[in-house]
Amino acid sequence: MDSLSPSSPNLDSNLLSQLEAALRAALQTSSSSPEPISSTPTPTELSSLLTLMSPSYSNRSNADLTLAFGKLALLMTSQLKLAQEQNQMLQNKLQNKSDRLQSNPQTSDDESLSSEQDKSENLLHENQILKGENDALRNEVRYIKEDFTDVNNLLKEQTLKHEANVQTLSITNRELTALKDENSMLTHIRENYLLRIDSLERQIRNAETECRHARLLQHEAEMESPKPPDPVKLWDDTSHPKPKDLDRIARNLSRFEPNLDDPGEIHAYLNDLKFFLERFPNASSRDKIYVIKASSSKQVSLFIDRQPLDIRDDFEALCKILIEEYCNKNEFETGYFAAHSITQAANERPGQYYNRLLKVYFGPKNEPMMEEEQFFKELFFKNLHSSTSRHLHAAVDPKKLSSRELRSFASRAFMLNDQSHRELVHQEVYAFDTRPPDDDLINDNETSSPFVTQKSV
Repeated sequence: MDSLSPSSPNLDSNLLSQLEAALRAALQTSSSSPEPISSTPTPTELSSLLTLMSPSYSNRSNADLTLAFGKLALLMTSQLKLAQEQNQMLQNKLQNKSDRLQSNPQTSDDESLSSEQDKSENLLHENQILKGENDALRNEVRYIKEDFTDVNNLLKEQTLKHEANVQTLSITNRELTALKDENSMLTHIRENYLLRIDSLERQIRNAETECRHARLLQHEAEMESPKPPDPVKLWDDTSHPKPKDLDRIARNLSRFEPNLDDPGEIHAYLNDLKFFLERFPNASSRDKIYVIKASSSKQVSLFIDRQPLDIRDDFEALCKILIEEYCNKNEFETGYFAAHSITQAANERPGQYYNRLLKVYFGPKNEPMMEEEQFFKELFFKNLHSSTSRHLHAAVDPKKLSSRELRSFASRAFMLNDQSHRELVHQEVYAFDTRPPDDDLINDNETSSPFVTQKSV
């Protein structure tokens, strides 16, 4: 025991340090434990042991050390028991937890099974609902198929009716086409009859002309026989114009305004003046010149006043001077030659073309029977458009026909060409049922009409 004294050299300072640490741990455990174990040192005792075993403490003995080691052994034993109890407690807790863990999976399986059953029931319910909707849709599809079949049958019936209507309309169109052809043929026949009537009227007029000529010759023969002349009063008092008559004539005349661009105006003015003065055969030259001054511009009056007395008092001489002053003969000649270039347009009526040619050919000239000039008629016939002249027969001779007859034939030829053009357009639109007309009727029309008619193909 002496060898263990703190003063001996055999006592290791490291061992003392380990014992001090063990005591401190025991002291902390004892102070923290709620229920201290029996026969274990109290915290006060442990504190004294710690003081005793402190290396700085020098008043310790072997007995004290033995007691300290005993207390320490008891303390270690108590700590071991406490650790075993705590271990057992932890094992019990672990076993309880293990049991609970083993029992929980069954409970979760039951819960999942019940949830799966609920889901299955819901799915079955939804499946029943979907089956009901599917049956309803099938019934609706069946009804729709039945309606479609009915509509299809109705459409087939309407198609058959439409085809029947189309056939009926086609037959009606053919009948209408046949009626149009017949109408066209009758129109041609009527036109030919009208032409024959015109020819007969022309023959009647020629016969009347010959009769008038014969009566004129007979009258001249009767006049050649000597007969006492009947006392006839050539003039009466009313043939001499009064001032108001001259003023009335001046008001009725168109006022003459010299216009160099229209050289024919002077001729028309003088012709109208002579026409109004025919009612007064005893009118003097001064009366006639008075009317000229009253119905013309101041320029003309001044021109008359500038003339010599023998011309100023002579009506006929004054008319010649006025024509020479206000009419340019060179323009007449130019218009005469320009008439050769006047031709009928394709869509121009023969009457319009005739008036244009008449104005250019004769200019201001306006005399009776001037339209019967042979060269004028030949020029009119020559410059007709080809679409009009091709319908005229070769028997239409401008040398034998009057200008009026020639113009009438040209107008009818123009109408015939226009009608044939419209028929050609109809033939392009409609499918005509062409039927050849009666040959005897065609031959009769060709021999009696001055027009060249075209046969239907």
